[in-house]
Amino acid sequence: MARTKKRRGSNNRSVLEEQHQPAPEPLAKPAPVAVASNAGGREGTGTRGGIAGRIARGSAWTISTRIAGMVGGFVASAFAARLLGKSDFGVYVLATSIATTSAIVAHFGLPRTVVRLVAESLATDESGKARGAIRTVGWLNVSGGLAVGAVLAFGGGQYLAHHVFDSDALATVMVLTGAWAAAEGIRFTISETFRGFHDIRLASLLGDPLRSVLLAVGFIVLKITVDSTSVRTAVIVSLAASTVTCLLAAVFLWPKTRSLRVRARRVKPAMVLAIALPLTLTDLTGMIVAQGDVWVVGAFRPLGDVGVYGAASRLVIMMSLPLFVMNGVVAPMIAELWTQGRTRALETMLRGAATLATIPSLLGFVVVAIAGGPILRLAYGPHFARGGHIFAILAFGVAFGVAAGSCNFALIMTGNHRVVAMVSAVTLVAAISGEIVGAHLAGMTGIAIASSGSTVFQNVLLTAMAKKRIGIWTQATLSPRKVRAFLALRG
Repeated sequence: MARTKKRRGSNNRSVLEEQHQPAPEPLAKPAPVAVASNAGGREGTGTRGGIAGRIARGSAWTISTRIAGMVGGFVASAFAARLLGKSDFGVYVLATSIATTSAIVAHFGLPRTVVRLVAESLATDESGKARGAIRTVGWLNVSGGLAVGAVLAFGGGQYLAHHVFDSDALATVMVLTGAWAAAEGIRFTISETFRGFHDIRLASLLGDPLRSVLLAVGFIVLKITVDSTSVRTAVIVSLAASTVTCLLAAVFLWPKTRSLRVRARRVKPAMVLAIALPLTLTDLTGMIVAQGDVWVVGAFRPLGDVGVYGAASRLVIMMSLPLFVMNGVVAPMIAELWTQGRTRALETMLRGAATLATIPSLLGFVVVAIAGGPILRLAYGPHFARGGHIFAILAFGVAFGVAAGSCNFALIMTGNHRVVAMVSAVTLVAAISGEIVGAHLAGMTGIAIASSGSTVFQNVLLTAMAKKRIGIWTQATLSPRKVRAFLALRG
C-alpha cells in the first residue's frame, strides 16, 4: 500500500506541472465530492450521483454530435464515390489524407494548448491572460496554416503527387489541397478554443460535425445537378466546407473573447510553443498510423485499389463511435479520480465503460465479417464490393481498440503522456514497415492486415503500460460482477 501512495504522489505532480495534453472537456477545478478515507483501500461514496449516470449524461451531447459528424462524413464519401468513379475517388482519398495530415502540422499542437491555457487562466481569475493566450495562439495558428499551405501549393504537393503516388491527376489539385490543409488547421484550433471556456456545445457543433454535414450537403447538391464530377470540384467542395466552418467558429468565438472585459495580457509565443511542440509529435504520429495505410496503398497499388481501400477505411470509422464517446466522457473523470487517489474506482469506471462500449462495436464487427461486401456495394456502388474482406480486417482492429478501453487517456491524464508518445513512435515504425512488406506480399489484403495488426499491437502496449505505470487495467471485462460494480459506482 505504501508503494501505491508513493506512485500516486509522483503522478499527481506530473498532472499539475507537466500535463501538456488536456482532456476534451478540461477540468480547471475538480468538482468537490465527499470521499471516505482511502487508507484502507476503500472507495468513498459521492454525493452527486453515480459515475455511470454522469457518463450517461455526458455521453448524450457527445453521441449526438459524433453521430452527425460520422453520418455526414459517410454520406459525403458515398456520394463522392458515385460522382467520381473508382479511380478518381482514389485520387480524392489521397488528397483528403494529405490535407488531413498536413493540417496537424499546420496547427502543431495548438488546439489542446489553447484549451489548457484558457482553462487555467479562467480558473485562476486571469481573464487578461486568457485573452492574450487566444491572441498569441491565433497568430501562430494562422502563420502555421499559411506556411503549410504554401509548401503544398508551391512544390511540396507536386513532389508527393509525382514521386510518391505517381499521379498526374493528384498534382492538378495540390494548390487547392494546400489551401484546404491550411483551412483545416486553423478551423480545428478555433473550434477547440471553446473547450477552454467549458462550452462543449459550441466546441462540438463548430468542429467536425458541422464541416461533415456541410460536405455531405455539397455532394448531395452535386449529385442532384450532375451525374459525375471531377476531382478538382470535389476538393473545392471540401475546401468550402472547411472554410465556412472555420469562419462560423471565428464569428462565434469573437463575442466570447470580448466578454472577458479586461485588457489582454501578453503571452509569449515561446511559452505557447514550449507546450505545443511536444504535442505535435504525438498528434502527427497518431495521424500517420491512422492514414499511413492509405498512403502505402497509393504508393504501391493502382488508384482503383486506393478507392476501394479508402471506401472501406472510411466506413469502418462508423464502428469507432463507441470509442470516441467513451474517451470524450471519461477523460475528465480520469483526472478527477486520480487526483483523489481513488485508483480502484478509476479502474472500475474504465473497465465498465469499455465493456459497455465493446458490445455495439463487437456486434458491428460480426455484421461486417458476414456482409462487408454487400454493405460496401450498397454504400458506394458495385465496384467497391470486392473490398469486403478489407472492411472486415480493418473492423477487427477497431473492435480490438474499443475493447482495450481508454488506455491512452488513462496514461495521458495521469502525467504519462511521454509514454504514449513513445508507444506511438514504436507503433508508427512497425505499422509503416509492416504495410510496405504486406503490400509486396499480398497487396491490399497485406496492407490491411498490417494496419489492423499495428492497432492491436499499440493497444496491447498501452494497456500493459497503464498497468505498469498507474497500476490499473483498462480493458473490457467478462465479469458481470465488475459491470454491476461500475453501474453502482458513486462519484
